[in-house]
Amino acid sequence: MALHPDGWRAVSAADDNTLRVWDIETGTLLQTLAGHTNVVYAVALHPDGRRAVSASGDNTLRVWDLISGKELACLSGEPITALAITLTSWIVAGEIGGNVFCARLLEPGSGGK
Repeated sequence: MALHPDGWRAVSAADDNTLRVWDIETGTLLQTLAGHTNVVYAVALHPDGRRAVSASGDNTLRVWDLISGKELACLSGEPITALAITLTSWIVAGEIGGNVFCARLLEPGSGGK
């Protein structure tokens, strides 16, 4: 579960392979993000509130656009079970064996610069 910076939304990880965006004041489901092929273990939100990152038992990290609901990127590798995003756009991911991985989350349209 991750709280949105706006204070009224939350994003939850689910065992049905999805993420769900909720209005926490009313309990209304606002959006379902689908793309993982196994249970979602962790979710983190970018401080700008526009993007989320999720980690799944399918050994992928996926980056989501919370405005459109579209998947922006998919990285595969280790089974990640914990996530955080720093104020400077670094994804910090921990795997069950104790290793920690870091990756820079680039701005959309930056072309990697």
